[in-house]
Amino acid sequence: MDISGLTFKRVSLYSTDDCRAEENPLEIKDLEVKIDELIQLCDELEKKHAVAEADRENLVSERTRLLEKNEHARNKVEAMIMRLKALEQD
Repeated sequence: MDISGLTFKRVSLYSTDDCRAEENPLEIKDLEVKIDELIQLCDELEKKHAVAEADRENLVSERTRLLEKNEHARNKVEAMIMRLKALEQD
């Protein structure tokens, strides 16, 4: 949702002149709509953040698993090299 078109007007809640809800019902309604849009945007961003966090956790787990697998493979290769060197010396 693009919020670049949203504009806000500073309104004093304590003024009794032209800032009463009875005198400006359209302004209040516009603010309510904009607040609802911002709440919806926040909800969407929270969901996206949760998905991104879950993806990050999965990637960290996969990275750890792959590092362990790589270390295991390295150990096997080193063991094979040692056996080959031992066979050469015989």
